Amino acid sequence: MKPVLCHISALEYWRSVRVGSRSFLAVDDPRLYLDEPPRKGGLAEPGPWWLARPLHVLVSKDSVRRTSSEVVCHVESAALPVGSVLDTQNGFCVCSPELCFVQMAAVWGIEKLIQLGFELCGTYDTTNGDVRECAPLTTVDRLDAFLASLGPMHGKKNASYALRYVANNSASPRETALAMLLCLPYRMGGYGIPMPQ
Repeated sequence: MKPVLCHISALEYWRSVRVGSRSFLAVDDPRLYLDEPPRKGGLAEPGPWWLARPLHVLVSKDSVRRTSSEVVCHVESAALPVGSVLDTQNGFCVCSPELCFVQMAAVWGIEKLIQLGFELCGTYDTTNGDVRECAPLTTVDRLDAFLASLGPMHGKKNASYALRYVANNSASPRETALAMLLCLPYRMGGYGIPMPQ
């Protein structure tokens, strides 16, 4: 079975493919991939060889969890909506940007999560050290619809809260920082003005 990249590995993957063409197949039943542990040596080419190790992968239960220098398993027993796992057609699957946002909400603070929301919904890429224009990975509406389709899941509450302060189409990290400074509430260090269009 193909491993399913999640959490920081999924985020690293999405950041690495911001520029260029991408095509994915939505996995109808993610459980088919999550019920089997990653096999030793199963994360080599043509898989995600360029991502940092250990890779973070999603499994469905503790009994299939494996830990090594190559992989860290995260257990997700909740039902996942169709489209939350995507087949890259390169020997592995990856959690969608929307699911990745929820996963990172379980480990990051609110301010950093809001910044990630702007990045995922933004039109910029910074992976090579410069700011390059690219298509957004998702939108605020898609993130909101995904959260509404989820049952109880670790990170969902924080993701929903952070999403209230995210806007589409930020063109750079500085624009994101400015929008956060102007629009976050006073208690979070902002000026509390309405979100710009």
